[in-house]
Amino acid sequence: MCMANQLRFQLKQSKLAILFQLTLLLVMLCMMWWLFNFWIWCAICVSALIGYFFFCRQPKINTIEQLDQKTWSLQYVEREKVYSFQLDRLIDHQIYMIIYSQNPSLSLIIWCDQVSQQEWKRLKVMTKLL
Repeated sequence: MCMANQLRFQLKQSKLAILFQLTLLLVMLCMMWWLFNFWIWCAICVSALIGYFFFCRQPKINTIEQLDQKTWSLQYVEREKVYSFQLDRLIDHQIYMIIYSQNPSLSLIIWCDQVSQQEWKRLKVMTKLL
């Protein structure tokens, strides 16, 4: 395969993902306000915020690159090691895409604001081709 056909994506931090996660957390906490008394609700809020803090500390993906038709590589921001995985399927959900790998721990979500508009269009075309 020639180098011009390889796809490489530099991923930025997604503001849409953070907004989506915080909105869901807020909706769940509002629903729990009506279900539980005040002290239980406060304990749930504290545990939810601690859980969200630890969720946000998980490693962020810096780069993904297509090596072959189904072989991809990814690199995390704070790690030097490059991980390779076999693409299982690619699903487009309009504002985000899910890249499923044969190893579930390497599957990932790419939001539309993480890449440039041109790269997003290339990803959309790729979902139709795969």
